[in-house]
Amino acid sequence: MEKELSLDMVVCLSLKREEYLVSKILGRRICSCGKSFNVANLENETEGVKMPPLLPAHGDPLKCECGKPLNRRADDTELIVKKRLDVYKKETEPLISHYLLQKKLHYFEILRGLDDLPKLEKLIVENTK
Repeated sequence: MEKELSLDMVVCLSLKREEYLVSKILGRRICSCGKSFNVANLENETEGVKMPPLLPAHGDPLKCECGKPLNRRADDTELIVKKRLDVYKKETEPLISHYLLQKKLHYFEILRGLDDLPKLEKLIVENTK
């Protein structure tokens, strides 16, 4: 028997295009020191999308600030990302209508990456008890 979670709200994060999500995931870079970055640069003026890369402070997309090389996660391949999206569509997307009916679902479209964080925080604060 499945147990229903008691939630104040559910936020559905979205991007204008699936290809933007794929680009951001494939752009992730990690360092053995624990820091992470993103080399993807998404910009589409017509759609209002502007997500610059999140590079180390020195600007080198190949090396961490600690001097070690940046690497992709082993599971950040286009094939695996597409499989993750298929699983999302089959298993998670159906929950959207469930929470929409409960009036707990809030859509949040990411256009500016981390610059959207204050708007997201405001949405959460305004809609939680």
